[in-house]
Amino acid sequence: SGISALQAEVLALPEDQRADVLTFILAEQLALVMGIDAEAVDVQTPLPELGLDSLMAVEFAARVGKTVGLELSVLEFGRGHGLAAIGGKLAAGLTARAAGVPAPAEPSTPEPAPIEIEVIAGPAYEPVDSALAVESAALAVESATSGGPRMVDTTGIN
Repeated sequence: SGISALQAEVLALPEDQRADVLTFILAEQLALVMGIDAEAVDVQTPLPELGLDSLMAVEFAARVGKTVGLELSVLEFGRGHGLAAIGGKLAAGLTARAAGVPAPAEPSTPEPAPIEIEVIAGPAYEPVDSALAVESAALAVESATSGGPRMVDTTGIN
């Protein structure tokens, strides 16, 4: 597959170049998510300082997984690392996996205490009329964007 071919190409590089290549690939993927040029991404700047929000982080992690074939935790982005540090970790993990050595484990953090939730029975809810819901949503959007309420034709929406 394309992923294994890319991994093979990265592994064929000298070990000291792997992190740089993966960092460049990460910058390309981040640029796509953020809608900017890859050259505009500073690979040393922590991701939150680049403007990466939680939704972008999820999309970025998914893109990296599909492109490189390596799983990347969304939590990694909030730890103040730039793409260069993350690219280095990915390169180390890829090299270790190719050598049959388990990747170094992240330092463990204590498990948070379980949260107890009490379920309280409430009133039964009526099923939603989808046509009415669409009409209400269309009216709300139109009202928010035009400065006031306006009738919107939703008869063609199923």
